[in-house]
Amino acid sequence: MEKSVLVRTGVFLLAVAVLLQGCNKDNDQELRDKVMRQLQQYIEDNNITQEPTASGLYYILITEGTGTRPENNFYVDIDFTRELIDGTVLLTSHEDVARDNGLYDGSVIYGPIRLQAGNTGVPGMDEGLMYMKEGGKAQMIMPSSINGFSSTYSTHIYTVDLVVTFDDPKQFQTDQIINYLDEHEIGSDSVFITESGLHYIEKLPGEGELIKDGDIVEIWYTGTYLDGRVFDTNVGEQVMSVPMPAEAPTYIEAWDEALKLMREKGEAKIIVPYELAYGEYGQNKIPPYMTLVFDLEIEKVLTGK
Repeated sequence: MEKSVLVRTGVFLLAVAVLLQGCNKDNDQELRDKVMRQLQQYIEDNNITQEPTASGLYYILITEGTGTRPENNFYVDIDFTRELIDGTVLLTSHEDVARDNGLYDGSVIYGPIRLQAGNTGVPGMDEGLMYMKEGGKAQMIMPSSINGFSSTYSTHIYTVDLVVTFDDPKQFQTDQIINYLDEHEIGSDSVFITESGLHYIEKLPGEGELIKDGDIVEIWYTGTYLDGRVFDTNVGEQVMSVPMPAEAPTYIEAWDEALKLMREKGEAKIIVPYELAYGEYGQNKIPPYMTLVFDLEIEKVLTGK
C-alpha cells in the first residue's frame, strides 16, 4: 500500500515538473519575443538603417578613428556606457554620467578600463571591438543572446570610445613612460633608472642615513596611474608604518627598492613598471600590464639594529 502511494506520488511530481518545464519554456519564449519586438521598435523609432551582423549585433559607427584596429588578445582601454533601450543607464566608466544617473560610487576609479579583446565576457563587445580603430567611437546594440546577460532577456546598448589598443605590453609601457616624462617636463638627468627598471625621481634628498633592512619607515604615499587617476593614498588619513624589508605579499617589489634609496624627510616620485607591480594579471583596482606612479614622503625612520 505505502509503496503504491509513493509510486503514484513520484509519477505525479514528475508530471508536474514536466508541465512546469514546458510552462517555463513558453514563458521564456514569450519574453524573448517581447524583447525582440521592443528592439525592432527601437530600431524603427531611431531610424537605424544598419543591418545586424550574423550574431544579431547592430554596430553603428560614430567616429571612424585613425589608429590601430584591435585583434583577438590585444589589450584595449575603453570608455563606455551601457544602457537599456528605454535609456536607463546600467553601468558607465564616465564619472559625470554616473553622477547624473545616481550610479556614482566613491570606490570606483572612473575613466578608461582595460580589457582583452576577445575575452571581455561580452560576446557582442568582442565582436564590435574588431570593427573599431583606436580613437574611434561606436554604438553597439546587443540582444540578450550576445550581451553577456542572456538570462535577463534584455537588449543592452553600449556606447564605446576606443582610447588605445596594444599587443606589445613592454613597448607600450616604454612609450607611455616617455610620454609621461615629457608631459611633466621631467628631464632625463632627473631620473635614476635602477637595474630592475624602476624610475626614481628625487624631489627632496632628506636627512640622515639611507633606509635599510630592520628600519621601520613612517610614510605618506599617493599611487596613481600614468594618466593621473588616484587608485590609493593615505594622505589626509593616517601615516603608514612599513617594516623593512618591504616584501611581498604585503608590498610590491618596487617599494623595497625605492625606500632604500630614500632618507628621513625625503620625498620622491617613482615610476613602477608593471613587472615590479601587479604584472600581467593586475589585482583589484590595478588592471593588467599597468604602469604605476607613487609619490612618497618619508615622515620618520625608526632605526633598527
